[in-house]
Order: sequence, then C-alpha cells, then structure tokens
Amino acid sequence: MIQMEILNMAGNRLKRKYMVNRIWEKRFWISCFFIIFLFILVIFQVMVELGRFEKKETKSSTVINIQKQKKPLLKEQSNSRLRHFKDNYPIMLWWSPLTGENGRLGQCGTDTCFFTINRTYLQDPMTKAILFYGTDFNIDSLPLPRKSSHEWALFHEESPKNNYKLFHEPAITLFNHTATFSRHSHMPLTSQYLEGLQALKSTDYLVSVEKKNVLRKRLSPLAYVQSDCDPPSDRDTYVQELMKYIAVDSYGECLHNKDLPQQVNNPSFMDDSQFHHILGQYKFILAFENAVCEDYITEKLWRPLKLGAVPVYFGAPNVEDWLPSNKSAIIGPSTKLWNADSAHLNCPAPEVF
Repeated sequence: MIQMEILNMAGNRLKRKYMVNRIWEKRFWISCFFIIFLFILVIFQVMVELGRFEKKETKSSTVINIQKQKKPLLKEQSNSRLRHFKDNYPIMLWWSPLTGENGRLGQCGTDTCFFTINRTYLQDPMTKAILFYGTDFNIDSLPLPRKSSHEWALFHEESPKNNYKLFHEPAITLFNHTATFSRHSHMPLTSQYLEGLQALKSTDYLVSVEKKNVLRKRLSPLAYVQSDCDPPSDRDTYVQELMKYIAVDSYGECLHNKDLPQQVNNPSFMDDSQFHHILGQYKFILAFENAVCEDYITEKLWRPLKLGAVPVYFGAPNVEDWLPSNKSAIIGPSTKLWNADSAHLNCPAPEVF
C-alpha cells in the first residue's frame, strides 16, 4: 500500500511537472510569435516611411526643376515689359529708394511716365528727370556730372531739422522743381496734414464744454504729446517752465507724467480713434512744432482743431495765414521773444524756393 501511494505521488509530481513545462513552452512560443510580429511591423513601417520620403524627394525635385525652368522665362518676360515701357515713355528716376519699385507706369501731369529706382537708367536717353527724397539726400552721392537734359526734383515734407543741408541756398537751388512745406515751392505741401475742410467740421470726437468741465476733476486743463525731445524749437524747455504754473498732462516720452492705455501707447497709434477720443476730452492742447519756420505747419495744429480742442500753438510765425479764423488757436509764445539762434535754425528765406 505504501509503495502504491509513493508511486501515485511520484506520478502526480511528474504529471504536474509535465503540465508546468507545457505551460512555459506555450508562453515561450507566444512570446516568440509576438516578438516576430513586432519586428515585421517595424520593418513594414520603415519601408512605408522610406517610400513616402522618396516620393517627397521626387516631387520636390520636380517642383525645383519646374521653378528653374519658369524663373528665367518670367524674368525674361518682365525685362521685356520694362524695355517696352522705358522705350515708349519718359523715365522718372528716383535717386532715393523711396518707392522700392523697379518699374511702373504712372501719371506725371497729363502724361504717362515710367517710374523706377533702378539707377542703371541714368544713362538712358528716355530719362528726363531725377527725383530726390529729402531725408535721403546726400551731397556726396549725386548723379554727376549732371546732364543738361535732366531736370532735378525734390520731395521733402519735413522741417530743416530733418536734413539741414537742403535748406541752404547752394543746395535747394540745385533743383528745377521742389515740393516742400513752403508756400513758395513749385508744389507747396503746407497743408499736407489736413485732409480737407470736412475734417475740421466733423463732430466725431466733439465733447461738449459742460462735459469737459466735469472731466476737469481728473484731467489737467492742458495736454501735451511729444516723443521727439529737445528739437531746435526747444519746446520742451518752455513746457517744463509752463508746468510750474499750470497742470499739463504729458502723454509722450518728453516730460512724461501720464500714461495712455496700453493698446494706443505707441507713436504709430497717433491716428487711432481711441487716442483721438482721449485728446478730445481736453479744452486745450499744446501744439508746438519741432522747428520755427514760416509755413512749417504739421498735424500738431490740425489735430486739436479736428478733435474740437483749442490748440495753443508755437511754430510757424505766419500760422494765422492758414487758420480758419483768428480765433481758431491761441498763438504763443511770441517768436519775437524766442532765441533766434535756436528757433530759426536753418529756416530758408522765401526767395530760396
């Protein structure tokens, strides 16, 4: 009996061992199959990606080849058009890279002209005029020797502060035609910052006097907005002295004491409606030019008038010639009392133009 029991136990042990071995054998083969499957899957994915890459390279190569074929054709067509234009129309050559245009047709009076910044046209027989932008004007880079068939024209909307050389007689008289702030120019730009009479009649930003009186509880009676500090007119010195006697809200970088909202706190937003609504709340706005020259009048005068405020003006001595009426602005401080050496620095005499 004991022997039989021992045999049974031994048999059971062998049986269990056999079953365990079978289970491990199955797990082993399953693991092998799974590993092989993953390996095949990875190889397949690599082959797919390689195929896509090759297609992309082929397509890219094709596009590049097409572009290489097209570019000379387009350039040739463009050059052909330019040659046609220059051969048939008078050429206006911008000596300053103001427009950035290699060539276009435009009106010059009643005629059609070809405008370009390409200096290779200087020797072209169809070139009739050389156009200069004052800010870029440089005595050292003039198209010399000057041809008798070439007329020179100057476009310069800024004050002498911008390029003082231009406003000496030997320089300004180089030009057959001028477009500057002076009324004595061939094409005066004196009122360039005023869009038209309708802008002065607009009530878009008008705030009633009654409401402005209420706003005085949190606003100063005067507003000042300048970010070009210490110009030849020395306006900041005057405003700084004025601040000792009356409160001035200064929004610009010069004598800054009040912040604009973040969304308009940048010189590029000076024509933004939100900025205009802010200034329209003031009764008076300091409108001081950066130079004191006859006829040099900028948006500093026109902006307050368009917003329904009274400009306290310092700048062109003859500003009253341009005002809607003699009650449109407060003119001060007197240019007669101002330092002639700084205020009238480089202002050209009328006969220069």
